[in-house]
Amino acid sequence: MKKLLTLLFFLAFSGMLFAQTYPLVTIEDIQYQHPDSLIANGDDQERHNPLFGDTVRVQGVVMVAPVVNAGTDRRRIHAAGNRWMIYMVDPNGNQHEFFDGIIPIQHDTTGVNQNTFFDLVDTADVVEFTVVVEEFFTTTQVALLVNPPTSVSIVGNLGSRPAPIEVDISEFVDDQGNWNPLSEKYEGQYVIVRNAISSDRDLGNGTFRLNDGQGNSILMYDQSGYFTLRGHRLTGITDYQPPVDGSNITFIRGFIQTHSDLGARIAPAYPGDIEVATLPSGFLGDVNGDDNCNSTDALIILSFDVGLPIPPDFLDRINTGFGDVNSDGLTNSTDALILLSFDVGIPVPFPVCESFTPPVAATAYEEPTTKNIGN
Repeated sequence: MKKLLTLLFFLAFSGMLFAQTYPLVTIEDIQYQHPDSLIANGDDQERHNPLFGDTVRVQGVVMVAPVVNAGTDRRRIHAAGNRWMIYMVDPNGNQHEFFDGIIPIQHDTTGVNQNTFFDLVDTADVVEFTVVVEEFFTTTQVALLVNPPTSVSIVGNLGSRPAPIEVDISEFVDDQGNWNPLSEKYEGQYVIVRNAISSDRDLGNGTFRLNDGQGNSILMYDQSGYFTLRGHRLTGITDYQPPVDGSNITFIRGFIQTHSDLGARIAPAYPGDIEVATLPSGFLGDVNGDDNCNSTDALIILSFDVGLPIPPDFLDRINTGFGDVNSDGLTNSTDALILLSFDVGIPVPFPVCESFTPPVAATAYEEPTTKNIGN
């Protein structure tokens, strides 16, 4: 036992001593590319990043832990084969706008290589890694040095993760409908997309597409075990199912990856990173939400039909289908006449004032007309 402890101490000490010989760089030093270069060449770190292939030290804030719980549940949160991987950002990066996120990864996690202690880092830890700069397709990542095993240094803890960056889906698409290389600045960063519409639900892996209604879309990537239906699903601690097509996604938080063939995609990490809007329920024909179906609702529908302004809450209920009492896909004077007939006791062949929950979100889904971004 004493010999083993001595060996472990020697390996850890020699690893730290070895690491100190490498330069300390920032995430921006690794990630930044000039916009002109991105437009001309896309994301080709091997050709355009002077640090590609170099061994360096880099610091940042852990945004997602490598395992569920280092002591009790050592399943990997993000799928990367048998590797450990995380997302890391530098909240103090200020030399360039953005370019402050990256993926640290450890390819060999067996035997003595576990002495990197990478699996022990946790969310909001401020850490320093000794790494080799590399690419996976066109996603830049940094691989922990394991020859010799070089331990992670935890230099602090922020208490919570930095807030996500607000982005629009259109930022990932250029004027021709292709992947916008300028969105490379978001690679590895923690972002939030709001008010999207889901489509292309995949019950084989759990992915779906996020659409902005303007023909632009981005893929939700099922890398996290909390958001997949594949073999790396974190069974027992997730009940995730992809939303039905046409769902209103209030927001999705996650990390941006880029791919040479597939464009950009967003990978949520933890439960709560996707919020699907809860659709209102009530009675068919009740467009003002007062739990009655009568001439007042008919008047609101007539006003809507001729283009008169109506309160936003009433408009939302009309747009979600509460006024379409004959289910023809329209809300107009015909529905108003049916409601007036119902109100005075004339039988109508429609389920007026019966319980109703809209089948889809209020914002209508529009099929993308541009090239899909991500896959």
